[in-house]
Amino acid sequence: MFRRALVLCVGTTKDPLIKAVDEFVCEHGLVVLIYGRGFPGQEPHPFDVAAEVREYCKSRGLSVELYEVSDPEDLDEVISCCGRVFRDLVERFNVREVVVNYTGGTKPMATGLVYSALTCPYNISVILEYVGGGVRDKFGRVVREAMKISRSVKTQYSVLRDRILEYARRYAYSQALAISEFLPESGVPGFLRKSIKALYYWDNFNYDYARRLLDDLGGIADVLREYSEYSGIADTVSRLKSIAPRVAYLNSELKKLNSNPRDERCLRRVTRDPDGLILLSLDVFENAYRRFVEGRYVDSVLRVYRCIESLSQSLLMLKLGIVPWKANWEVLGSDIERVKSVLCVHELPENIGCYGGLKVLELYLGSIKTWDKILTIMQLRNYSHLEHGYIEVDREKAENSLNIAREVIKELTEKIGIDKQRLIELWEKLKHKL
Repeated sequence: MFRRALVLCVGTTKDPLIKAVDEFVCEHGLVVLIYGRGFPGQEPHPFDVAAEVREYCKSRGLSVELYEVSDPEDLDEVISCCGRVFRDLVERFNVREVVVNYTGGTKPMATGLVYSALTCPYNISVILEYVGGGVRDKFGRVVREAMKISRSVKTQYSVLRDRILEYARRYAYSQALAISEFLPESGVPGFLRKSIKALYYWDNFNYDYARRLLDDLGGIADVLREYSEYSGIADTVSRLKSIAPRVAYLNSELKKLNSNPRDERCLRRVTRDPDGLILLSLDVFENAYRRFVEGRYVDSVLRVYRCIESLSQSLLMLKLGIVPWKANWEVLGSDIERVKSVLCVHELPENIGCYGGLKVLELYLGSIKTWDKILTIMQLRNYSHLEHGYIEVDREKAENSLNIAREVIKELTEKIGIDKQRLIELWEKLKHKL
C-alpha cells in the first residue's frame, strides 16, 4: 500500500517533527506517530502534539497511524510497541523503506525505537535520522530555523546480510550457514538463508538435498538478480537450479553402479548423458578451486586429483564401457593382453584408479601430452599430509595443480569430441559467482 513510511517519536514539542515531515518526500506516504501516555499535569500532552502533527501530515496528503506507549518510561513497553509498528509496516502496509526519526519522546522511547530499527528482522531499508542544530532557546530546544537532520542507514539485517555474503564470497559456507540461522525464514532474508544452505550442501556433494532446496528458490532468484546486493547469489542459484536435477540424478545412478558394477542397465543410463558426466568432474574442480580460495591448499590438491580421476573414470565408461569399480575387463576382448602390458601387471586390477585409467585410455584415445604434469599432481597428492607422506602443500603448489588440471580437462574432453566452447558453457553453469 505504501512504499515509504516515516516513524516519529512524539514528545512535547512539534517543531522537530514538522521539520521531519517537511523533509519526508513521498507522494501518498505513511507517517507513524508513536506517543507516550501523558504524565499528570504534563503540558502540552503528547497526544495533543501528535494530533497537531497528524493534521499537518494530512494537509500534505500523507496518511497517518497513531500508536500509544502505555508507559513511556518503560523500555520493554516501548520495544514491544515498536515491534508492533515494524510488523504492521511490513505485513499490513507493505512498506519497503522506513525513515525512523528518534528526536522526540522520552529517552526510553528514543532508545527503544532505535533498538527496534537496528534489530528489525524484515528486509526493508531503514534510515535513522535525528533533528538537531547548534542554536537553542532558553528551554534547550533547537531553534526551528537552525534545525538540521542527520541520517544513518544501517540495520541488524543489513549487517548480518553483509557478513553472510562476505563469508560466502570466500566460499566459507560453514560460517555463512551458521550465521544465516539467525535470519527469518520468509521473504528476501529467507531466500538468503535457504540459498546459503543449498550452496553448503552442494559444496559437500549432497546434490540431492541441494536440488530440493534450489527448487524452492527459482522464482525469487530470478527477481533478485536485478538487485545489486543479491545479484551474484541469485544468479548462482538460478544456474545451479537449471542443472541440479541432471547432476543429482547422475550422482545417484553412479552410486548405484558403484555398489553394483555389473548393472548394465544402470551403466547405459549413465553413459546416455556424456555432458552430465563431464559436469560432475568439473564440479569437483570447482570444489578444489573454492578450497584454494579458502586457503585450504591440501584439500584443494586432493580434489584436483579426484577431478582428474573422476574424468578418467567417466571416459572409461563412455568410450570403452568399462566400469571402474570391480572392472568388467572382459569387454575389451583380445585387447586384454595389451592392457596388461601397458599396466605392467600379470593380473588386471579389480578397481581402476587415476593412473591406471589414464594409461588404458591412452591405448584408445592416443597419447596424453600432459602426462608429466599429471604425475606432478599425483606425487604431490600421494606424499601430502592427508595421504601417505609429509610434503607441505603451499599456495604456489596448489595453484599450479589447478592450472595443470585445467590443461588436462581441456585435453581429455577434446579427445572425446567436446570442443572448447561447449566445455566453457558447461563449466560456467557450475561456478559460484557470489
